[in-house]
Amino acid sequence: MDWTRVSPFTMNRRIDQITWSVRKRRLGGPLAHWALNCLGPTSRILTRPLITRCEQISDFWEIEVKGNDGILFVDKNLSLERIRASFCEIYFPWNWHYYQFSGTRVTSDDVVFDCGCAEGIFPFLNRQAAKKIVCFEPLPEFLAGLHKTFEQEKRVEIIPDAVGDHCGSAYLMRDGTGSRITSNATDTIVNIQTIDNYCAEKQCGVTYIKADLEGYELEMLRGAAKTIRALRPKISITTYHKPEHPKEIEAFLKMLVPSYNIVTKGIARLHGGPMMLHAW
Repeated sequence: MDWTRVSPFTMNRRIDQITWSVRKRRLGGPLAHWALNCLGPTSRILTRPLITRCEQISDFWEIEVKGNDGILFVDKNLSLERIRASFCEIYFPWNWHYYQFSGTRVTSDDVVFDCGCAEGIFPFLNRQAAKKIVCFEPLPEFLAGLHKTFEQEKRVEIIPDAVGDHCGSAYLMRDGTGSRITSNATDTIVNIQTIDNYCAEKQCGVTYIKADLEGYELEMLRGAAKTIRALRPKISITTYHKPEHPKEIEAFLKMLVPSYNIVTKGIARLHGGPMMLHAW
């Protein structure tokens, strides 16, 4: 296998981001971070010293990570390229998708709500750092691996629901790992939970909301409005799925908590705006 080859997807993404950077005259953050995201080593190279074992056994990839106890179980149908890219997003602070920016680092006092936790890499790498991590993930392909990965972890809870602005059910448009909530009828129906309702039912609080919801981020925030206003949790949330999201999400959070510190970063390949928003 040629570990230095850049995949067509990665190459096209980088070209798009460089084009937007020139067109909009913005770097999305420090120059060094721009260079690493647009010109730096591929995820194959970056994860070679990080992932110490990756084997397909039965229905899962079994993955071990340097300096981290336990095994991460990921559905065997998920591509290794996607797994490597996801590790880079969660592990390297310079990555534009990295969640723990400045005031949004995970601490030992944090109760983290991981909204759209996908393969479970974020809770896997941070389960020892946080007080508790609640993982919301409706996609069936991920759930079996999540339950197997965290079956002995008392500080990690798996909730097989989507999070939105109302409680009920909805159709899931399945598009690989980019599956999303849709109003169009599909063969997959998922339960929708709101963070406000979950906190009220469980009588719990949240100090950190992490979210990547394939364009459903603003709906999740609307369903968490009471909780955000009352508890002012740290928030790290993706804004690259829709061009209007960076401004709309910032305005919504400022309306709820005017004192929030808000920073955006990155260059989205689809619209050239920020990829991530951090509030604390």
